[in-house]
Amino acid sequence: MVSLDDIKNAVLYFNNHNVFTLMDAQQKEAAQFIQQMNADVFLNTPVDDIIDQVVDKYAFDVPVFQRDQAHLEEPREVRLTIQDYGRTIHPMGTVLTLVVPFTGDTGRIIALWVSAFEILAHPPYGKQNGYKQVYALLNSVKSRNSRCKEKRFSPYPYKQGIRSILPCWIYGQLNGIRNDFLHGNRVRDDDLITKRSQRGIQSYASVLYRMALAAFLKLKFTEKLKAAPSKSVYEQRKFEFEAHQGDAESALGSICYTEQEWNNIQHGQLSPNVKKWP
Repeated sequence: MVSLDDIKNAVLYFNNHNVFTLMDAQQKEAAQFIQQMNADVFLNTPVDDIIDQVVDKYAFDVPVFQRDQAHLEEPREVRLTIQDYGRTIHPMGTVLTLVVPFTGDTGRIIALWVSAFEILAHPPYGKQNGYKQVYALLNSVKSRNSRCKEKRFSPYPYKQGIRSILPCWIYGQLNGIRNDFLHGNRVRDDDLITKRSQRGIQSYASVLYRMALAAFLKLKFTEKLKAAPSKSVYEQRKFEFEAHQGDAESALGSICYTEQEWNNIQHGQLSPNVKKWP
């Protein structure tokens, strides 16, 4: 067994920066905010009010793993697709999922994800920075999975009429929840759980970002068959290049199915083309 305490290098799970670096940056910004306050306002405002304003603007909650609640889900058998010396084989595999709950500010975590998408989509996909530019980026992905390429979902803020692809709908859900948190609207626990798959909506953010990043970098298999040593080598390289994208699309598609339905699809007992709503 490998313990996190045995890992010499720090593992960053919730942010790309060390927490002490973030704290130092927030402290400097808070000090700068106070220094730039109008002198008259500063002198005539109660100290407690100034503190509350600074805390509300620059404080953040650090997520903490609840290791005592960690548990291993039931193993799931899945059928894999592997290229083996020019031929495609479908061996069975076992998926083991370790769930480690954590505490923290869900609203801020979702907001960070939404901001990450907006930063990625700006400026090449529009002069402004918002959900429309992110939708344009996600729509540029050449999906192969039927769940990710069919336009049958109404993403935020559209209630009806405008239809788009599943990745846009998932991002729209994240964006809508982010806005509710920022505006102080009530966000229920049920709002954070997908109705059909019963998973946390934020758990799809990293997979969705992988697709957006692939679109931003314009990752496409460009090798020509005639340039490859053989057809089998060409097909092997093409398969390996596209496999990760296929896995990401499949993972996003799981939002449309219950756990049992998804397990049946992996075992070939249910067609993935059966239309379900998330």
